[in-house]
Amino acid sequence: MTEPLTPMPVLENLLVMSISFFLDSPDTPTIWRGPLKGGIIRQFIADMEWGPLDYLVVDLPPGTGVPACYDDAASCCATRPARRPVRYTLILTVVLFAVYWLIAASGPRAVGLWQDDAIYVCTAKSLAAGTGYRHIELPGAPLQTQYPILYPALLALGFLVGGEYPQNLTWLLAPSALAAAGLLALSFRYWRDVLSAGWPLAVLAGILAALSPAVWSFVRFPMSDLPYGVLALAAVYIVDHKYASAPSDVRGRRWLLVAAVLVALSMLTRSIGITLAAALLALLLWQRRWRHAGLVVLVVGVCLAPWYARQFLAARANGALQSAFLIAPNL
Repeated sequence: MTEPLTPMPVLENLLVMSISFFLDSPDTPTIWRGPLKGGIIRQFIADMEWGPLDYLVVDLPPGTGVPACYDDAASCCATRPARRPVRYTLILTVVLFAVYWLIAASGPRAVGLWQDDAIYVCTAKSLAAGTGYRHIELPGAPLQTQYPILYPALLALGFLVGGEYPQNLTWLLAPSALAAAGLLALSFRYWRDVLSAGWPLAVLAGILAALSPAVWSFVRFPMSDLPYGVLALAAVYIVDHKYASAPSDVRGRRWLLVAAVLVALSMLTRSIGITLAAALLALLLWQRRWRHAGLVVLVVGVCLAPWYARQFLAARANGALQSAFLIAPNL
């Protein structure tokens, strides 16, 4: 919820709020479990203008089991009417970005160790030079048809700002450092907002993730893994938190639209993002939200159609021989 809501007065000293107030029909079922149910209960407490209260009665959904009801009641009692600490999350992201960028800039640096990083840098240089999305490291500079374009486009900014390689290598590592910071900050918020983890557990998990050797290693190379990870996690966070607990269908569609755009961006970063799109579509179909599933298909299709059309035309321009030459190293 973006604004505090006011509960409905029934009597002079009795206020009521129900999820049925936000449904199109009072007969519409809400089959919610786990984070979905807990999230809406917490929002009804924290984001509602209840005013001074003598008693607060929570009527939990039936059929969820006695232990689950006790857990939800305990979660409600722990809720405080305060806003999400977005400001602190942004501060955490900036601090982590500075730390990771310093690590990337001061540590031993190399390009070409993974092959992919060298391809990213070369295609980014081609984009920055205005010659198109090409393999300038190969004879004839064929058009790139294998790797999505979003991450090389980000690296192209490093050539525009930092000059030629290798003097601009520090700038080329900035996207990975920023993505690592955003990934850890989003992970912390996911633990808190979706999994309802307490502060000690969430902080401990965040510290362990921040000190992970894998993260420290990836920030030293211009690779697309971390940018893809932050886009994918952002989409999952919005679906599991914002969309799942949206108080109305209109707000739910808005959040789903944002999630669909993030899914499309993840697919434009790494092709494996198609699994994320398939998972989101399967979730909506399983929940029988047909219109929402159609919205996802439409948004992702509109975002990706230009890229796939460009791939088709580039493959035809390269010809069969050059296309086979580009595929051969991956076999």
